[in-house]
Amino acid sequence: MMITAHGGALKTGRNSKKYFDRIKGCPFDAIEVDVRERGGLLYISHMPSLFIKRALTLCSVFCYASENGFKVNCDLKTKDL
Repeated sequence: MMITAHGGALKTGRNSKKYFDRIKGCPFDAIEVDVRERGGLLYISHMPSLFIKRALTLCSVFCYASENGFKVNCDLKTKDL
């Protein structure tokens, strides 16, 4: 069995920095993120119109996961990813 923390839990917003700050110390095995691409960069966002300046990169999510010892479930939001 694997426990996956879904984006937006605890009223923190999907794929947000607040979400990642809030889940520290919570018991789970993996997190779920929504992945999009723009300009050759992979970033996390549920909505395609999110401003890139505020979006977290997928790379930063993988680094965070590695530092905190959990897996990442990537929900690819377009066919070409």
